[in-house]
Amino acid sequence: MRALLLSLVLAAAALAPLQAANLDPATPDGLVATWAKALRNNDLKGLFALLPKEQQALAERQYVDNVTHADANDDLQVNAFLALMQQPSAVDMLMSQAQPALAQIKPDELVAGLQQVAGFLGAAAQQPAQPGTAAMDVAGLQGFVNDVAAWIPKAGLDDKVKLRAALVHVVAAIKGTGFTTAAQMRALALRDLLGKVGPAFTEVKAALAVYDLKLDAMLDSFAVTKVEGEGDARTLTLGWKAFGKPHSTVVKMVKKDQAWTVAEGKDSPLAPYGQLLMLGMMMGSGLGGGAAPEAPPADGQGGAKPAL
Repeated sequence: MRALLLSLVLAAAALAPLQAANLDPATPDGLVATWAKALRNNDLKGLFALLPKEQQALAERQYVDNVTHADANDDLQVNAFLALMQQPSAVDMLMSQAQPALAQIKPDELVAGLQQVAGFLGAAAQQPAQPGTAAMDVAGLQGFVNDVAAWIPKAGLDDKVKLRAALVHVVAAIKGTGFTTAAQMRALALRDLLGKVGPAFTEVKAALAVYDLKLDAMLDSFAVTKVEGEGDARTLTLGWKAFGKPHSTVVKMVKKDQAWTVAEGKDSPLAPYGQLLMLGMMMGSGLGGGAAPEAPPADGQGGAKPAL
């Protein structure tokens, strides 16, 4: 549980969308801005429509396959959960189920793990880039990780009152979809399902706000600050605010079949954060008493640890 929480907060930068003044999806910066606008408006159906056509078609084929081969036992579990969400005691029951996990959350240990990650990044910043690996804004990530570490003690992740307040919004989100059975969900095409689920994100954002994670404010702060490149490749620099401080990241875009999309492989914006996510999980798994992995020595000779 602690490793999962640590991994999620570290992944926040990778999952956050971006905003710019240009809203023309035929341009790379306009496409990124339109993604952000769709998420700001909880428009999952519109966001899906902005994906490359082949990705939309693949997702729809996979969805139809899953619907066609639905598992009866899975349906029973989904139906039971949806029935629970309709009960006046839904929040109380979720609270009772969450108590064991809540007791395992140790904010000080999460902070210690993040500080180790920040120390690792400080050392990694001094190392030459390895050929074939994803480029990572190490200094920027180190600052973000430090900001997350500063947020955790004030967030109240182990606070029962805050958990209950968040669960009120979670239950409202699920009830807001109008679904009471798995069959109702399967009866919809993928685009229509996204259209039904999208408005529920208002309540999901409200649940995050209980912990002072204001997603809409973050989305409103994003801006494309630089566009570089020519032809079928662009590199976008994007600025955004989180935890009260400015941050930035770089996204590479490529043009395929006359449409712009995010680069894949080692040029994907998720690639370096995937490396960081794995590091966070390693650090989190060591918080229960085992020793966390040591950061690589800054001088490349062995022995020296970075200052935390």
